[in-house]
Amino acid sequence: MIVTLDGKRIDTPFAPESTLQAIVDQVRAMQPDDRLVVSVAINGHPLADAELNAALGQVVAADAQVDLESSDRTELVVSALRGLALRFQEAVEPLVAVADQLSAGQVTQGLQRVGEFIGLWQTCYRTLAQCSGLLGRDLTEYEHQGQSLTGHLGQMVDKLTELRAGLEARDMVLVADLVRYELRPLSQKWHELLSGLADELAGQSGPA
Repeated sequence: MIVTLDGKRIDTPFAPESTLQAIVDQVRAMQPDDRLVVSVAINGHPLADAELNAALGQVVAADAQVDLESSDRTELVVSALRGLALRFQEAVEPLVAVADQLSAGQVTQGLQRVGEFIGLWQTCYRTLAQCSGLLGRDLTEYEHQGQSLTGHLGQMVDKLTELRAGLEARDMVLVADLVRYELRPLSQKWHELLSGLADELAGQSGPA
């Protein structure tokens, strides 16, 4: 069996009939605490999340090659935050079209895109929680424009609550106004907030 980490072969022997989980755990134990195994490939085939979960409990063939990639915890978090910030930036302008669709009575199309935008906020919340866990610190304490991230999250929840109320009442005029005049600036603010947080974290750990 050949096992590599970041392109370099690991000379430490692995027990016969080791599961993929055992191999990953053994390699992880060799690394500093600030590094994580972030991707796994077997015989050149990268394993996506569902495939990886299914493969972890399986015995790796003796003639297989397992390639692992690692990343610094902070670099991983910075990359995730910057990717999320970009998604918020990309969401700003399309919201005008969404509001126009709703105002024009194109409810089905408009609501589908509103749902996609709500999904982005849900992804944001989960990402912040996961990143906080990875770093072992509460990122909601970060301040932007004199307010903690917790406060900004509260504003986000308030606007989404208004949006939900409008959707439940089938008040498309209200929903269109919220999308056009509230969600657009809020999305831009979150682009700036997440970018600033990523920059601060990168600055604390050196170039990212």
